[in-house]
Amino acid sequence: MNSNRNVWIIDSTLRDGEQSAKVVFSPEEKIAISKLLSDTGIHEIEVGTPAIGDFEVENIKQITKLNLDSRITAWCRPKKKDIDLSLESKVDIVHISFPTSKLYLASLNLKEEEVLENLEILITYAKKYFEFISVGAQDASRTNINFLIKFINAANSFGANRIRLADTIGILNPSKTFEIVSTVKPLFKNLFIDFHGHNDLGMATANALSAIEAGADSVSVTVNGIGERAGNASLEELVMGLKYSLGLDCEIKTQNFMKLSKMVSEYSKIPLAENKPIVGEKIFKHEAGIHCNGMIFDRNTYELFHPEDVGAKTEEFVIGKHSGKASISHILKKNGIILKENESKFLLEKVKELSLNKKSEVSVEELIILYNKFILQK
Repeated sequence: MNSNRNVWIIDSTLRDGEQSAKVVFSPEEKIAISKLLSDTGIHEIEVGTPAIGDFEVENIKQITKLNLDSRITAWCRPKKKDIDLSLESKVDIVHISFPTSKLYLASLNLKEEEVLENLEILITYAKKYFEFISVGAQDASRTNINFLIKFINAANSFGANRIRLADTIGILNPSKTFEIVSTVKPLFKNLFIDFHGHNDLGMATANALSAIEAGADSVSVTVNGIGERAGNASLEELVMGLKYSLGLDCEIKTQNFMKLSKMVSEYSKIPLAENKPIVGEKIFKHEAGIHCNGMIFDRNTYELFHPEDVGAKTEEFVIGKHSGKASISHILKKNGIILKENESKFLLEKVKELSLNKKSEVSVEELIILYNKFILQK
């Protein structure tokens, strides 16, 4: 894969992320998140749905007034009214989402021909006011491929600039995602192809990476992967996956990830799992003896990337049941205590005994107390 290839990152934390049940961002919180997303180098921010109400239009206006480096997008239903509200909100890009699967069409009592007719009407209308038109295929993952191609072809002919393929219920896997995107992209080389994945089966980020491998130009993500039901592809996981798994550097300031993640977690009131990839509190903690020994030799032995790369602090080794002689000797040495080989073996036994009794880790202070009690006195 070409390491110089550009991948456009669209963050939808303020739109799809806020659609998480019970999540409401205040105007001030939306502004703070927008600023940090822009400072992080996110290319495009989907800030909301103007049709929600006048207050949402005002919220979006407050963001567009900031003149951020990121492009600002509003999400619209296939209605002229929504496009008008997006124009009032002064966003850069309008995204119009259409149902395309048989199930979604049936639920709205629509026929495929009606969708195509409305597609022409709305794209033609939007082009009067917006230079860049993004069109979404809702439930693209369950849409008949022949109609999906017909839909994209029509959108292309009417003047759309980008097509979003939405895995609305998260049914895809990486191989199926690759198949769909690699089928569509070669047919419409002049169109930007975006992938928007949901995480119902836990594969949203993997599917987004697969979409990029297959030729997609952009991906829609959210901070911490928040969103409807099980959420969306995770911004921080996607960017680091592109860099370390696919060799694609999006020039995103990953050092902001920890700050961004904590901000969104606090504002959304959705706590982060301790082992959350990229930003979890425990992911840079090492206890197992073989791991600590490897880390002492070279951090790269057991760290794909380092804490400072994502804005976290370097953690000291955890002392406990799984520790080895090298790690406790290393920690004591940093505290001015040099252990002999026979001492480290004996002290390690006491460390494991204490850890088992506590059902927890042993602090540095407790390690020094054990040293004073069993080594110095001995």
